[in-house]
Amino acid sequence: MNQTGIVKRQDVSWREQFEHHFPLPAMLELHEDAVWAMDTEGTIIEVNTKAVSLTGYTRDTLNGMSVRQILTSDKYSIHDVVQKTCAGEVQTAEFTLLTRVGMPLLVQTIFKPLLVQDVCMGVFCIAEDMTGRVTEQKRLQEIERMYNLISENAQDIISYSTPDGICRYVSPAIRKALGYEPEEIIGTLSTSYYHPDDVQELLQKQLADEDVFTLRVWHKQKSEYRWFETTAKKIYDENGTYRKILGIGRDVTERIKTEKELRATKDQLEAFIEGHSDAIAIFDQDGNVTRINPVFEQMFGWTSEEMIGRNLLNFPSIPESMQGQVHKLYDEARSGTLLSGVETMRVTKDGRMLNVLLSTSPIRDTNGNFAGWSALLKDITEKKQAEELLLQSEKLSIAGQLAAGIAHEIRNPLTALKGFTQLMKAGVSRTDEYLRIMESELNRIELILSELLVLAKPQAQKFELKDIAGIIQEVITLIESQAILYGVEVLAEIEPDLPQIPCDGNQLKQVFINFLKNAIESMPHGGVIKVALKKHGEHDLLVRIIDQGCGMPEDRVKKIGEPFYTTKEKGTGLGLMVSKKIIEVHRGRMCVQSQLGVGTTVEVYLPHTNSEEDHSKLP
Repeated sequence: MNQTGIVKRQDVSWREQFEHHFPLPAMLELHEDAVWAMDTEGTIIEVNTKAVSLTGYTRDTLNGMSVRQILTSDKYSIHDVVQKTCAGEVQTAEFTLLTRVGMPLLVQTIFKPLLVQDVCMGVFCIAEDMTGRVTEQKRLQEIERMYNLISENAQDIISYSTPDGICRYVSPAIRKALGYEPEEIIGTLSTSYYHPDDVQELLQKQLADEDVFTLRVWHKQKSEYRWFETTAKKIYDENGTYRKILGIGRDVTERIKTEKELRATKDQLEAFIEGHSDAIAIFDQDGNVTRINPVFEQMFGWTSEEMIGRNLLNFPSIPESMQGQVHKLYDEARSGTLLSGVETMRVTKDGRMLNVLLSTSPIRDTNGNFAGWSALLKDITEKKQAEELLLQSEKLSIAGQLAAGIAHEIRNPLTALKGFTQLMKAGVSRTDEYLRIMESELNRIELILSELLVLAKPQAQKFELKDIAGIIQEVITLIESQAILYGVEVLAEIEPDLPQIPCDGNQLKQVFINFLKNAIESMPHGGVIKVALKKHGEHDLLVRIIDQGCGMPEDRVKKIGEPFYTTKEKGTGLGLMVSKKIIEVHRGRMCVQSQLGVGTTVEVYLPHTNSEEDHSKLP
């Protein structure tokens, strides 16, 4: 026996002695970890299958190899570990195992002595691969670190509670969200911070394994309840026992406020659409009807079921004559253009034609993108009829007011006709000359009467290309008789080669007769009226009428065109209102300037045929 108590017999091999006492292969294969047996010098004698698999070496290669070749450590000496084991001490140590391909594996080793009658015959080394466990440990540590990072920095409140609602953990986000320190909440009942009504509702609800609920939570600093949306999840242990609740909550007060406002807005919009006195149709971005209101059904006769899904371009309420206009309006609506007060025609299901005032407005989604448009149609059929009656009434009024002047104008030629007739009866010889004068006077009478009849006769509105210079001259001819009565001279300055304009000639005559008659009546002591006609810019013609009458103060000028507003003692104020309306129908505009004691200037701007405005859109 040597100093360490290790027996060495020279006459019998060590392996023979070892195997005489230990059936090595059978013993080693029973262990689930890698095991190898070695002599007292650390030379491997036998290994199990797990050791072969772990190291990558064959069994024959491992047998006879020194354990120092596969186990290394900066902390432990393998020789010292083997010797201490041979002295009877079980050794535990971590080593790096070098596999056949050079891959280092971290192993937890246990060195046990192989004793025969208290004599160490060799050493067992049991090695457990720790690489996967260390990797898993690191992964778990990283998960824990990330969880702590999220928990400590998340804007949402993260909490753990017992099944009976006692808070065991709450994240620091509670400081900003509700004004509490985490220590104030931990150990308290979570529901004590909820609104009582919400607590009652929550208690009546059976909590699922994972659930989402919204309730009000008391804010410490703001002294008010805030709406919170909380996701609650039950946590079970490995035995399936319900142990705690994980809660993740966020402040949704502003969202709920916005949702309430949106609901209120939607309800208001619903009430507006359903209760509006005009017909309303809603279109998607492709021009398909998504909704109509009850007034639309009543006005046109088609039901909601018949209209929804129809495209604007094949709308049954659009007359054939309006198809061109509708295509243009369709393009403008799809581009997001706002249209206001376009006069047009529509047809009902039973074939009646309606005058309508059309307005469209774009509809946008929450991102501001175009999503469709709404169309509002106001039935103005009765209004148009009333306007026609008013227009005809004003025509008759003008004709009546002109009668005195016309009677005076006609009396003069009639006197001449009567005198020449008597001379001819007396046998005067200058018959040819008398006949020529009489014919001229008769033509004068015929001209005045025809103009008066055209003005008074009801006529359908008809737009044609007309020479406005000719219209102005005809009006001056008609009004001259009244001007003479007042001692007024009418001077015309007309620019040559003016373009024609699309208009209703009779209506424009009525407008200019109105203006000239007003100018004459404002000059009871006589004077001069200047009528100028010329181009204005690229697209308009300008008619300017300047008188030397009494004029008006500025506050009265602003009211011109209002119904029943007049500065005349027996006037109705309807004449200028009708004139203004006619000018607007012709897509024109009117401007009045006046100075008290100096006179009044009326300017009328009318688009001509070269205008960018499409005159085909005129009624």
